[in-house]
Amino acid sequence: MRVRVMTGLAGIAMVAILWAVVSLVRSSQPAGMLAATPTAMVTERVLSRTVTATGTVRPVTGAEIKVGAQVAGELTEVPVKAGDRIAKGALLARIDSATFLAKTGQAEAALRQAEVERDYARIDFGRKNQLQQAGAASAQALDTARFTLAAAEAKYQGAAAVLEQARLDLGHTTVTAPIGGVVAEVSVRQGETLAMRLEMPSLVTIIDTGRLEVRTYVDETDIGRIQPGQKASFTVDTYPDREIPATVRAIEPKPRVENGVVSYIAVLDFIPPDGAVIRPEMTAHVKLVISEAAAALTIPRTALRRDGSREFVRLRQGDAWIERTVVTGWRDESSVEIRDGLAAGDAVQLNTL
Repeated sequence: MRVRVMTGLAGIAMVAILWAVVSLVRSSQPAGMLAATPTAMVTERVLSRTVTATGTVRPVTGAEIKVGAQVAGELTEVPVKAGDRIAKGALLARIDSATFLAKTGQAEAALRQAEVERDYARIDFGRKNQLQQAGAASAQALDTARFTLAAAEAKYQGAAAVLEQARLDLGHTTVTAPIGGVVAEVSVRQGETLAMRLEMPSLVTIIDTGRLEVRTYVDETDIGRIQPGQKASFTVDTYPDREIPATVRAIEPKPRVENGVVSYIAVLDFIPPDGAVIRPEMTAHVKLVISEAAAALTIPRTALRRDGSREFVRLRQGDAWIERTVVTGWRDESSVEIRDGLAAGDAVQLNTL
């Protein structure tokens, strides 16, 4: 009998302890909140209506250059490799210049000879002209001297042009970068011989990664609301949580039809952000802003509730939740504008159902 009494007392003590714990938890929470309730604050932000599309990051025209050789010969030096960042004027390749040095020397010698012949023809023509005026030379002799001088002048000009071409060819044995950027591809190796043909092969491809654009495909149902100058933003798969600001530069008039779907290309300008490497051919997930509401009070869409045509939220007042009818406005994918019924800083309950 004594054992039963002790057991009963122990049970009563345990119940008392549990009740004390529950009372302590209740005292630490607002009334009506026996468990944590997901909430959100009414905030002021810019709401925008957007059109979503998918595009591709591409170099702008002139930002990707394939550098080729203008003369044939053996490549004696190719000091760059794919991935190198180079400045404008950097050495890309060097072609054996021995043959071109020899041709330049020959052209210089031919020019000196043509210069001598021209100078002699000038002297001879002057002499014949004086003799003809004195009656000591015939008109035919003067005409012959005049034609000889003209031929010597033409020969000199031709020799000067040959020398200029030889010097240009000699200069082309050194291939330099016309723009700064990143080496995207090197198509040749040191020791290869470039053969002269109708179209010389490209040696190195350079991309200026600071001059990129996004080409995005906009559905025909949305393209009428897109105009040059509108704001936009995009993300790439490697930085999914980082929105990069952009601006619509142009809309190409020619449509793209694929599997019966008509779309148009909108071209976006953007500045590559610091701390992020945006590369050509990355997939861009684009938002095109078609309208904005400035300084709007907003709540998450999950906080808005409906009862028929009435829209309301559960608003925290002191230690309790009350229903508050609201007037809504614009909406986007995650937020809704509150035009009446709430103030900035109010706490509303999120609907988790």
